This record gives sequence, C-alpha cells and structure tokens, in this order.
Amino acid sequence: KERLIPELAVLGRPVRQMVLPRSPGCFYDTNTYIKAVGSCLERIAAQEPGLQPVRSDLSCRLWAAEDVQIDDRARLFGQVVVFPGARIGKDTIVVGPTLVGPNVTIGDNAVLANSVLWPGAQVLDGAYIDHCVITGQRSWDKARVECQVVADERRQKGTVRSGSIPMPTSGSTRRQLAATAIAAIGLAGILWSFWPQWQDLWARWRQSDEYSAGMLVPGLAAYVLWCRRNELKDLYLRPSAWGMGLLILSQVIRLYGLYQMRGFVERSSVVIGIMGLALWLGGKELFKKTFTALLFLILMLPWPQGLHNRVALPLQVWSTSSAVFGLELLGYDVIREGNVIQIGQTSVAVAEACNGLRMITAFVIISSMLALLVNRTWWEKLVMLLSSLPIALACNTTRLILTAIAFTMISGPRWEKAFHDFGGYAMMPLAVAMVMGELWLLRLLTTAPTSRPQPDIIIRSSKKDSV
Repeated sequence: KERLIPELAVLGRPVRQMVLPRSPGCFYDTNTYIKAVGSCLERIAAQEPGLQPVRSDLSCRLWAAEDVQIDDRARLFGQVVVFPGARIGKDTIVVGPTLVGPNVTIGDNAVLANSVLWPGAQVLDGAYIDHCVITGQRSWDKARVECQVVADERRQKGTVRSGSIPMPTSGSTRRQLAATAIAAIGLAGILWSFWPQWQDLWARWRQSDEYSAGMLVPGLAAYVLWCRRNELKDLYLRPSAWGMGLLILSQVIRLYGLYQMRGFVERSSVVIGIMGLALWLGGKELFKKTFTALLFLILMLPWPQGLHNRVALPLQVWSTSSAVFGLELLGYDVIREGNVIQIGQTSVAVAEACNGLRMITAFVIISSMLALLVNRTWWEKLVMLLSSLPIALACNTTRLILTAIAFTMISGPRWEKAFHDFGGYAMMPLAVAMVMGELWLLRLLTTAPTSRPQPDIIIRSSKKDSV
C-alpha cells in the first residue's frame, strides 16, 4: 500500500476490490503483491462469474472463461487464471501463480512466470515476463522484464533488456560460483587486513556508552542489503579497476592515521576498504545500488576525540538548562547549581553521560536506517535525518525531567539506578514514534488528493482486517 496503490491512484488506474479467505499480510511492492494474489488465486477464480475449472492435474490447475483462446502447443504449469477475451499463443510457457486479465494477448514463444497482467496488456512474440505487474499501456516484444511494476511508458528505465532470453548454462553456473568464491576471499582479506582496526572498534563500543550503538551498524547495513535483494540479484557483476584504487587509498589513509596517531582517520579506512571491495568485485552498477548502505557504515565509527570534547560539555550544559526549564514549566520549584538540579530536598546531578550524546548517536543510526528502508522522496529522507538531532535532544530532556521527578518519590540507590537505566531505554520507542508521526505528517502535506471520493481496497480479507 506504500507504493503500489498510490501510484495507481495518481495514474488513474482502476483498483479492484477482492475478498480473500484469509489475510495475505501486508504488501508494499510488486513481489509481495504478487504473493498476496498467488496465495488466494483459487478463491479469486471462484468469485469471478464466467470462470470455470478447465484443467486440474499434478502439473497445472487452470481456470478460464469460455471465449479464451489457448493454443494447443502452449504449456501451462502451476495455478493459472485466464479471464474472458484473453489469448495465449503457441509454444508459450505460462508458470503460475499467474493471473491473465481480460482481453490480454500473449504472443508465440513467450514466457510468463509469477505475474499479473491487467486488462488489455499485450505481450508479443518472444517476450520474457517474470515477477511483474503489467498494464495495457504498451506492448512487449522480444524483451526481458523482471520484478517491475509497469504503470506507463515513462517508468520503463533500466529493467528491460532487448535480445534473446538468457538461459542458465553450466559455464554461467561455474562463473557464479567463482564470483562467490572470489567475493568470500576478498571479504576474508578485508577482515584480516583491518583486524587491528576491528579490535579497536570493538573495544571502543564496549567501553564507551556514547558509541556503543555503533556495534549494531554492520548488522543493520546487512539487513538493508537483504531488503534490497530483489533489486540486486539480477545485476550484472562487472569488476571495476576503480575498486582496486579505493582499496589502495584505504591502505594509504590507514598508514597516515597510524603514522600521525589519529585514531578516527585510521578507523575510517575500514569503510573505504569495504567500499573498494564492493566496487572492485561487483562493478559500478552494484556499487551505485549499495552506496547508501555502504555509506551508512560511517555511523559505526566513534567521533574524533577533539570533536567529542567540543560537543560533550555544551551538550551537558544545554541538557541541564532544558531540564530546569521543563521542571519549572510543570510547576516545580527548582534551584540550579552548575549541572546539579535541586528539587526540594532532592539533588539530581546531570553527569557527562547524561548529556544526550548517547541518545544522539543511537537515534541518528535508527533514523538513517529508516531513511534507507522507507519509500519516500530524497528531501523527505533528508528532513528525517536532520530532525533526528532535535528529536534526540527532546527525548533526552524528557528523560531527565522524568528522572528528576521520580527521584523525589523513590529512595535508594538500587531503585534510582533501575529507573535511570529504564528511562534511557524507554526513550528510543518514543523517538521512533515521533519519526513515524513526522512521516505521517509529511504524507498529509505532500500527497495530492485523488479524484475518487473514497479510495478502493485492492485486497480485503474476510476477517475485516484490510490490507
């Protein structure tokens, strides 16, 4: 619903309502939409008047209307639904789950797999369609299309390759295995070469509360790449010599940091080395697709000591001032002595560890990951990243205010420490909720209204939980 339905509404395409026997789960892109349709294809066929089961055996289950034209030499596998007026040519292969809409034409020697063709779509001779949603805006002839929502001609960029259908061979399989082995060896070489820097990073993550969230960054970057696996799996890997240049540059930077005793410069060479490895083995196309996820790795690095010292003390003073302002706003009689807040008989010290830097580093990491995952415009993602700083400061001030109030009600170092630690963890869900509210507000301000008085539902389960 985050991509598919808004695009259809803007283009004025129809959105049909369908009741399913069970919830198909949330779908947000082409693949999950196709899975939702494929999981309940039999129910869809049963609800359409004019469709009846034509074939049911171990290899195929076919539902079709009476006026469809399916050539005797066409081969169908899996669950296939063919609506009225459709035509399937000779020597064409259709692999389910596939839905062929009304008045759809599929030419000869074509391949159609795991796709949904909306009314009027034209797939001509020799085309290869895999995991696609195709409309009737144009015809496809001798083209290979994979994992694409085809809404109109303006959106046909980068996923159509003319020519014959590449078939897997033993040679290509050996090349894939060789590329995988080379990538594994290269990754092992990066880990071995930068092992002292990895040990230094691990020690900083464990010893410093402000930068302990950095240990999550490599795993989060891997998760972002996993979410983009459908975009990456069909890329052609063409090694680039520029990657070797980046690898050499990373070693030069590391040598400079070691010689000048600059820990941040030395640690940053790790990120440049990983980027060089991706560019060298995967090529420019893969590097462009993964650049933002690789750039995300910079957040795992602790700040330079000079920058940390310049930021920590002003943040501590600001946190104390903002907490005093909030307490006075709530009606408390507060006396401030440096970084100590006096509330009645209770004294609360705002230590350096409570200056908000830990909240800032952790939440910038979370905001950056959300910006990489959500499907928004670049400026909306930039707004999300820039707002992470004030949101983190606001959450830290809220934690200080609640902690100071709690210390006036509870006593004992054990309870005070437990509430202090719990308050820090509780602020993270609050910060994420504020970002979600920010995205919701941006959608309200930027999404143009459609001409439809009420948006239709593309799939709705019988349990009243709409998708």
